[in-house]
Amino acid sequence: MAVAVITAGELSYIEGFGYLDEKLTTPVTDKVLFRAASISKLFTAQAIMKLVELKKLSLNDEVGL
Repeated sequence: MAVAVITAGELSYIEGFGYLDEKLTTPVTDKVLFRAASISKLFTAQAIMKLVELKKLSLNDEVGL
């Protein structure tokens, strides 16, 4: 797992925990990239709902380029 905390737009904490592989030979560092896969949908939904809450977006708005 990797954890990053951003406070007031500034990176205030970053740390890796555990290992990337089952043999426990490759530690997680702050440089490791993880595949986001389907979890990105949750962040997108949360961002959309925050914009709806702030009245900057409606759930009925059309999506397009």
